[in-house]
Amino acid sequence: MAWALLQRALVPWRGLFELDSGGIGTHAREGGLMSLDARLSLKEAGIELDENAFRSKDLKRHPEAVFGADLVIAMTQEQCSLLLDAFPEINPGIVHTWLALADESGDIEDPCGKGPEGAGACLRELERTLPSVVNNLLGLALKSFTP
Repeated sequence: MAWALLQRALVPWRGLFELDSGGIGTHAREGGLMSLDARLSLKEAGIELDENAFRSKDLKRHPEAVFGADLVIAMTQEQCSLLLDAFPEINPGIVHTWLALADESGDIEDPCGKGPEGAGACLRELERTLPSVVNNLLGLALKSFTP
């Protein structure tokens, strides 16, 4: 859901960002479909995704996605720790939680298995913090272009 929201929010800056999505942990199954609850929640928010538009990527099977990243956004601090444990070579400074990028603390709880209510709650939290995340991403992008 975070990927879909960022894709839409960053349309005006197309080309400045390349977004990829992957997972690490208990729910990161290679090639898995986005849950119906997540897709329906996104549809209610005006983002309609075909069933096959998104497939999960297990980052342990795709280390190039991590090693090629300038920034890695995780939903929880536990996921940040799992990423850093799995890829000790990466700079820990590029790994942040979504809420940290929104200048907040805490985690975005995984809605997996929590039905439509869980997916909706997750989406509302992502939408609430999306403007701050986008502003901070733009700030980071500008810093990378500053001589």
